[in-house]
Formats: sequence, C-alpha cells, structure tokens
Amino acid sequence: KLASWANYTPIYGETDVSALSNSFVIAIAAVNQHTLALKSDGTVYAWGYGGYGQTNPPAGLNSVVAIACGGAHDLALKMDGTVVGWGATLQATNYGQAANNPAATNVVAIAAGDQHSLALRADGTVVGWGYSQDGSTTIPPDATNVVAIAAGSGFSAALRANGTVVQWGDGPVNIPMYYYPMPANLSNVVAISGSATHCTALRNDGTVVSWGYEYTGYASNNVPPDLANVIAIASGGNHDIGLLGTHAPTFTVQPWNRTVFNTATSVWFAAKCAGVQPVRYQWQLNGTNLPAATNDTLIVNAALNGQKQLLPLQPGVYQLIASNAY
Repeated sequence: KLASWANYTPIYGETDVSALSNSFVIAIAAVNQHTLALKSDGTVYAWGYGGYGQTNPPAGLNSVVAIACGGAHDLALKMDGTVVGWGATLQATNYGQAANNPAATNVVAIAAGDQHSLALRADGTVVGWGYSQDGSTTIPPDATNVVAIAAGSGFSAALRANGTVVQWGDGPVNIPMYYYPMPANLSNVVAISGSATHCTALRNDGTVVSWGYEYTGYASNNVPPDLANVIAIASGGNHDIGLLGTHAPTFTVQPWNRTVFNTATSVWFAAKCAGVQPVRYQWQLNGTNLPAATNDTLIVNAALNGQKQLLPLQPGVYQLIASNAY
C-alpha cells in the first residue's frame, strides 16, 4: 500500500496513488513533480508532471528490478543488467541522459541526476552519461571497487568497498560544490544518497554525515546531533530522511549475483552493513563457512590443478552472515 503527501497543492496528480490501489509495489522513486513505482510483476508505473516525457515509460518495458528519477528523465534497471531511460524529450533538457549507453552492461545499480545518469557495473566500475560540461559524467580514476552510487545536480558520488567516498562534478549552477567539500577523513561509510544540492553518507555505526549547500531553514548539513541507529537514508532537494533500526546489523549493500566465464581467474563480492559495532562477518559457500573469510568483501580466486592449470571458479551460493551483540 502506498501513501503520498506534499506541503503544497499538487496540480499534476503527483500524489494521487489511487491507480495503484490493487497493485503490489516493491520500490518507489520521486523527484520534483513526478513519481515512479516498480510493481511486483517487473513493470513501471509513472505519474505526475510529464512535460518532458518522464511519465511515459517505453511500451513493453518489463523485467525491471530498480528505478531512478532524474530532473526530467527516468531510468530503469532490467534483470539482464541493461538500463532503459526515457524523458528529457525537449531539446532544452535533452543531453542524452535518457539515451541507451552501450557501456552500461552488467549493471547492478543506477542513479539519475538532474541532467545526467550513472550506472554501477558488477565489476565495481561506474559509467556516466548525459550533460558533461560540469564534470558529473567524468569518472575519476579512483572510483574503483564501487558498491553504491548517487547523483545530484551537477555532481556524482561513489561509495567504495573500503568505506570511503569519491565525489566529482562542479555542483549546482551558482552553488559550486567546491565551496562545500566532502568532510575530511570520511570513512566507514555504508550508504550514500544525493539530492540537487547536497550529499549524505551513512556510517556503519548508524550515524549520518551531510555536506553541500546549506540554506537557512532546511536540513542539509543540519544532521540532528542525537541521530543514531540509522540503517537507511534518502535525500530530497534540501532535506534528508533516515530509517531507524533495531541495533542489529542491517545490510545496506547486498552481494550481487555474478556470472563468470571459465576463463575468469577471480570474482569479487562486496556488502555493507549498518548496526551497533562491532559487527562480525562470515562468508559461506553453500551454507558452509569459508575459512578466514571474515570481512565484508570476498575475493574468490581460481585454483591450480596438479599440472598448474587454472580450474574454473567454484560455483555455488555465496552468502555473508553479519552479527553483533544484538
């Protein structure tokens, strides 16, 4: 069941969820004056202001597993790891951010900025496209081993497996991001979110850090000092929201399914967790503990046979168990 509200009088029906009253919705996304819902059958429903075509998903779009809303465009991630975009139909708003990007393959996560798009691939690399003069689609060389991405107005951010954050782009027009740098020595991050004007990070101990444009009366940069035990975050134009947990570990990034060829020599898994520290980790293969695999990342290397020939990587169900005192 969906609920929707606004602090203004909606004129485009963006808060009207009646058409979904008999649908099972598994994910939602919203920006400005339009909204997306991902239904359990893998189809997408869009409503609200559609002047740029952003409420018109392509006919036959199905097998969707994730959605994202941009300034005038939308993105959908399909089960096969490809990305579909729509919207930005007017010349003044079209910078190719809704176009197909042939480099966006084996995608596991998507993010939509004001005028650009990001895709995170299963190998931990990031692909960007759309408006590029602000640097938001120029992926820096240190954006490697990425496990999560976020996009805002004129900037992008990536969370690396080591818990650090990489940020790039000039930021919103008239509000350059270099005036609001990322906090020094930011570490132990397990989730990130971005909005038009700021970026927010969740640390593994459930605390939150926010940086970017701070406008009097809004919440960016004004994280409540007593905020704790957060397990999920989301950012709006000038505000943030956090979901509080039960102190037990909660996964913010799940390991991705991986399909590899017999010629592969290694495969990389990563996960992130928020909860009361310390959190203990144990990787398993088909339900059996893997020796010394007690971090939130796992690299599986191919073994050699007696003739020193590489053996195929061992297939199976790799999973991570996280636990703490709760």
